[in-house]
Amino acid sequence: MRRFIALTIALMMCLMIISGCDSSKNTSGTASISNPFLGGTTGVLLDFQEGMPPKEVFDAGEYPFSVTLKVENRGEADIKKEDMAVSLTGIKASDFGLTDADLSVNPSDKMTRRFKDANGNIIEGATEYVNFDNLNFKDTLAGNQEFTIRGEVCYNYQTKAVSKICITKNILDTTYTKVCRVDESKTVYNSGAPVQISNFKELPRGKDKVQFTFDITHSSNSDLFKASSGCDYKFQNENKIFVTVDSGMTGLKCTGLTGGNGATTGEITLYNRKATVSCTQDASNVASDFEKIVNIQLDYELKDYKETKVIVKHGVDE
Repeated sequence: MRRFIALTIALMMCLMIISGCDSSKNTSGTASISNPFLGGTTGVLLDFQEGMPPKEVFDAGEYPFSVTLKVENRGEADIKKEDMAVSLTGIKASDFGLTDADLSVNPSDKMTRRFKDANGNIIEGATEYVNFDNLNFKDTLAGNQEFTIRGEVCYNYQTKAVSKICITKNILDTTYTKVCRVDESKTVYNSGAPVQISNFKELPRGKDKVQFTFDITHSSNSDLFKASSGCDYKFQNENKIFVTVDSGMTGLKCTGLTGGNGATTGEITLYNRKATVSCTQDASNVASDFEKIVNIQLDYELKDYKETKVIVKHGVDE
């Protein structure tokens, strides 16, 4: 009896091992590609350098001080220095002995992206310390006053994403085993950026045509604008993204895009931080089954800010 029980347990373990091995095989046909990106949903980080500005200063031009903003590119898009503006708002420039032009500057150099080098090492993005010097409250106050200083950064940014679609010589033919499946969700990889591509799906649209759709989602607290609009809060600029789709094949047509070339490039507006793009790929005159990489690029502008408080104290009257 004991021997029978031992043999039964051993047989069950063998069956579990075999079943586990079989279940590890990918039988879904889902397209699989290596992730070329570091990923993430962060673009530029902005913060005040500690002690700059000081928590307290004095009035009557007796206490010049500086404000320093730390600007760090934590995403995977390079930013030209002319495509980024770092500013101070919340105070009137002339009250602190400066002009409006003094309170908005470009970084000293290109803000390079984070990336992974050929050896797999992560190279961090550029960090710049932007200084605003010689602030000095000129007037004489009757008593202490608190001011809000807001640091702002406006910059162009970009998201790149890759996925795959399945192309077969007869999309509707089910009499043979194909190298890939058309009717399924696909893996999609994104570069590190606040705007992401998700929910990439492919569907058959006849024997020689496929359709794929994807969502564009803005996942950060940044304000989103049309690229190179200067973060201008006008209706025609807000929540606009320029989309470029490339399948490497002729006969690609995307809907929901305006401007551009009318087929694979154009602008889309996000509503409630989301939009959907639908594309149709012609697959006629195909001699074999294969998978094709789809590259997607999003171009846009973002605005972030950080606030701090400064108390201007009334000096002792003589």
